[in-house]
Amino acid sequence: QEERAEFQRKAAQMEAEYNAKIAEKLESLSQLITAQQVWKRCHDETPEHAKKYYSERRGIPQEWQDFLFLGYMPNYTVRNHLTSYKDNAYTIPLYNFEGVIENITLRIENPIDSNDRYRRLYKSHAQHLYAPRMGKSNKVVLMEGELKAITGEAYGGLPSDFVVYGVQSKMPEKRILKMLDFAEVVYIAFDPDAYVPEGNTNRIAVIETAKQIGMERVRLVIPPNGVKFDDAMLQGYNFSNAVQMAIKPERINA
Repeated sequence: QEERAEFQRKAAQMEAEYNAKIAEKLESLSQLITAQQVWKRCHDETPEHAKKYYSERRGIPQEWQDFLFLGYMPNYTVRNHLTSYKDNAYTIPLYNFEGVIENITLRIENPIDSNDRYRRLYKSHAQHLYAPRMGKSNKVVLMEGELKAITGEAYGGLPSDFVVYGVQSKMPEKRILKMLDFAEVVYIAFDPDAYVPEGNTNRIAVIETAKQIGMERVRLVIPPNGVKFDDAMLQGYNFSNAVQMAIKPERINA
C-alpha cells in the first residue's frame, strides 16, 4: 500500500508538471497569435465562395461567422508523411473559456488524403478545448470538432444553461477532460463510430472518455441512425430533445 501510494503521488506530480508546462506554452503561443492577428486578416479577406461554404455546406449563419471570426487562407502548404502540396483552407480560431485564442484550426479545402483534412496553424503539441460561446456552465455538451460544436450552438436549440464545447478526438487527452471538472453533467455527442467497438478490441471511445470524466457525471447522446449530429441538425433533427434523452454510459451495451 505504501508503494502504491508513492507511485500515485509521483504520477500526480508528473501530471501536474506536464499540465503546467503545457499551460505555459499555450500562454506564450496565445500572445504570439494575438500579436500576429492572422485569424482576423483571414476573416476580413474571406471570399464569397468561402462564406457560402460556411453558410450553405456547414449551416453557419453570417452573424456566427463574424462573431467567431471564421475565415479563409489561400495557398496553405499541406504536409503529410508522403508529400506536400498547396491548397486553400478554412480557418477557425480556437478560443478557450475566457475567449482567449489558443490556436487556429485549418479545414483543408481539397485534401489528397482524409488525414489531411484538419491542421493547426501553430504547432502547440497539445490538444485544445474549443468554446465557441466561451464561458462555463454546469451542463456541458461535448462534440467532435470545432465545426460540429458551432453547429450545436447555432442550431442545437439547447436551453441557455447548456454550453457546447468541441474536442479534437473521440478520446481526448486527460488534460482536456480534466478541464471539465467544474461541470455537474457532461453530455457526450460524438460521431457514430465512437459508440461501437474499435477493430478487434472491446474498446468503445465514448466509454473510455466517460471513464476519464467520471461515469456518474456523463450521459451519452445517441446519434440518429448512424448520422453525424451536425448533418442531422441541418436536416431539422431535434438535437435538444436527443440531449434530454441521453442515457447513462453503462446502458450502451444493455
